[in-house]
Amino acid sequence: MTQDQRPAGGEAPDRLRELQARIDRAKASGAEAGRPNASTTPPSGLSAALRLSTELFAGVAVGGGMGWFLDRALGSSPFGLIVFILIGFAAGTVNLIRSAGRGSRPPKPTEPASGA
Repeated sequence: MTQDQRPAGGEAPDRLRELQARIDRAKASGAEAGRPNASTTPPSGLSAALRLSTELFAGVAVGGGMGWFLDRALGSSPFGLIVFILIGFAAGTVNLIRSAGRGSRPPKPTEPASGA
């Protein structure tokens, strides 16, 4: 980057303020149009199913990988794999329950500002 391409010292904060103003306007126009906020909308059924199945698969895959590596390193061929696949299944199931529980609760209502 050459000296010509760098912004002047006082220019960066102005650009940040301008960017923040544009973001605020975009949020306001989205709320006025009646579009739901992405952070408050519940996930679709397909999205939730893919996320939950990935949680379970990842636990089993990581456990299996660790067991396979342990078997190769120690020469204890199927025992590490079997044990770690079971541990991975248990960990995946715990993650699955945690994720499913988080998605099924309704969002908490926001409290009104004090002094109003």
